[in-house]
Amino acid sequence: MTGVPTVSQSLIGLVPKGSFTVNTQGTFDNVGDGLLATLGSTFDITDTRVQGCIRAGVLFDDSTGTLSGVVSTENRFGLVLQGEKRPSYDGGNNQLTGNTERDILTGGDLPVSDAPSPVPPSP
Repeated sequence: MTGVPTVSQSLIGLVPKGSFTVNTQGTFDNVGDGLLATLGSTFDITDTRVQGCIRAGVLFDDSTGTLSGVVSTENRFGLVLQGEKRPSYDGGNNQLTGNTERDILTGGDLPVSDAPSPVPPSP
């Protein structure tokens, strides 16, 4: 695969609470993130709305990329940045407002899964 993974012109919403287990840390409950970049990845998000997530609308865990035209609202956290690597999000016409606990959490230490989440069954 070539290029940077991109989410563009998408709507991610109403991510319910779930749980995951990390072998060395235990089980974490009440987790539901919209978009997650982890394990040193690079991820670009453009013209996308993320809303109604139990925890983070967008979470970058020691990963890079860009946010441009992103609306992240009605989540616990709009954008979470943790680890040394971080995306560019200033000046990208983003709206990171209206979240219940914080719009932008810099230096977060939220636990993240070390495996991909399962795809939910079709209705």
